[in-house]
Amino acid sequence: MTPCPRCHRHLRDAEVSCPFCATSLPLTVLKVTAVLLTPLVLAACYGPPRGGFPPAPEGPDASPSGSDAGNDGGHTGGSDAGKH
Repeated sequence: MTPCPRCHRHLRDAEVSCPFCATSLPLTVLKVTAVLLTPLVLAACYGPPRGGFPPAPEGPDASPSGSDAGNDGGHTGGSDAGKH
C-alpha cells in the first residue's frame, strides 16, 4: 500500500487514481514492470494451459512408423549390417 501524495491516505498499489480525493497517481517503473512481468513469470513456471492445444493429428503422416513400418529409418546397424 502506498500513501496518496495529496491526502496521504493509504491506497492499493494497483490504483490509478485516489478514490478519496480523485488525484491521478503516477505510474512508477516498479508498477509497470510488475504488471508486464507477472504473466510472463507465471507462464514460465506453470507452462501452457491444459487443453490449450488441439489434439495430435492421426493417420499415416502422424508418426514415423505409419506407412513404412518395416523400415528402420535408414539405420544400417553399423558394423553388423553385412552379417547374418
